[in-house]
Parts: sequence; structure tokens; C-alpha cells
Amino acid sequence: MRSHVITEGSTTVSEIVVGRSLAAAISDAAAQGRTKAAVLCQPSTVHLAEVFATDLRSVGMDVTGYTLPDGEEAKQLSVVETVYRMLNERSFTRNDVVLGVGGGALTDVTGFIAATYLRGLSAMYVATTLLGAVDATIGGKTAVNVDGKNLAGVFSHPEKVFIDIDVLD
Repeated sequence: MRSHVITEGSTTVSEIVVGRSLAAAISDAAAQGRTKAAVLCQPSTVHLAEVFATDLRSVGMDVTGYTLPDGEEAKQLSVVETVYRMLNERSFTRNDVVLGVGGGALTDVTGFIAATYLRGLSAMYVATTLLGAVDATIGGKTAVNVDGKNLAGVFSHPEKVFIDIDVLD
């Protein structure tokens, strides 16, 4: 496992973790001082999200899963609102985490949700595509589509990005 820390000055803003079989590292990182996790995925990554959700539960976390539509369809305000309501119904606080399991569109909307719900929850991503791993998950770009692609967004670095070579394979 290799790690790269992204800093702004002397402040760590994000960590990129690359390796194989990272499920334990993901659950350990997410559980650090937290009791709840929302695991957001897309239809093609439900099986992976379930693996991570099981691992998170095994370390004592209360886990809520939600499957967003595929691709750009996930980046609609109506989808964001549905997730906000789910987080509210389950009493999420700023001490909780949102884990996005999927490609670039999924991590875009996951980051937007995490950055804007309660003015900011921690976000972590498990990139499942090469483009998501090298572009969408790194740099803090989050957005949703409003009458055009990525017209509403915020820069908010994820706490961690996991690039699991086994997942990409």
C-alpha cells in the first residue's frame, strides 16, 4: 500500500491511498472517531458497496446504503435532495462520513453532498474507474448539473481517496 498526502501549506487536506485489497484500510479510516457512514454507490458498484458496508458494520459503525442512478443522472438536485433527506432521517452529524463507491460522476455528487450537508461532512471515495481514480476523485472538484454540466459545485477535498488495484482490475 502506498500513500500520497495532499497539502495546502503545512495543512493536510487529503490522502490518496493506492494498493490492493484495501477493504480493511477503508473501514479503519472511516471508523476513526465516527459512528455512522453513508455508503453511496451506483448500480454497477452495489456489490462492492455491500462489501465495504459489511466491513464498516464489523468495526461497529451504523451504515446506511443508497444507490444513485448511473452516470450524469446521479448529478441532479432531486437526487441530492433525496440523499439529504435520508441523512437527516438517520440523524447524521458533522462527525459522520459519506463514502462514495463508483466512477467520476458518483464521486462528483458524493463530494457535493458531503460538502454541503450540514455545511460539511467528511467524504471518502473508492474509485472504481481509471478516470475516476486520476481525475474526478483528486483535487476537491464536486458538482451537480443544473441546466448544464457541473454548474453548481464547490471545491472540497475528500479526506481520503482509495484506489484499489483489485477493484480497477
